[in-house]
Amino acid sequence: METKILQYSKFSGLIFFLICSCIQNAEPETFLIPKDFRGRANIIYDQKCGLDEEYENGRRVYRIPEDGVLLTKFSKPSGFIDHKYYLVDKTGNRIELSKMNVRDYNEDYTISKNPKEPPRDTLGVFKWGTLGSAAQMNDDGYTFQEFFISDYNNLGKNYTKKYLSFTDLIKEKRKNCN
Repeated sequence: METKILQYSKFSGLIFFLICSCIQNAEPETFLIPKDFRGRANIIYDQKCGLDEEYENGRRVYRIPEDGVLLTKFSKPSGFIDHKYYLVDKTGNRIELSKMNVRDYNEDYTISKNPKEPPRDTLGVFKWGTLGSAAQMNDDGYTFQEFFISDYNNLGKNYTKKYLSFTDLIKEKRKNCN
């Protein structure tokens, strides 16, 4: 019996090694966000007139503008992500933001309460790592990455109105780009 367990162990180790060697890591990414920015941010990929590709210490750099919509020449990343988010002041000083998850917060309907719920007024990045694609009438479509800079208390306030105007902003910036 011990021999069979050892054989299975060697076999599963080989399978694990093969799977791990096939997994791709995306290029590490750094997001530089204006210090006072709050709300939704989108990076729109593969835009001919977008900002040139920029790297810092082997990481892609995205400089998010005040309006939250960045058009870039970078192609959409794929693979396991390595993201760092920073608020940046006018002199270039950086403050790293934490990556937040709404599932960490307890609500009345939460079945398994989190005993280490983070403070609800802590500023952070929500929905980090969200990739998507969109198409509009008479448009070839685009791929994007999206995240929100907020605290839990203010996440989603006036979301519908902001979402519609934000979508129009993306459409206008892409139209002016092409």
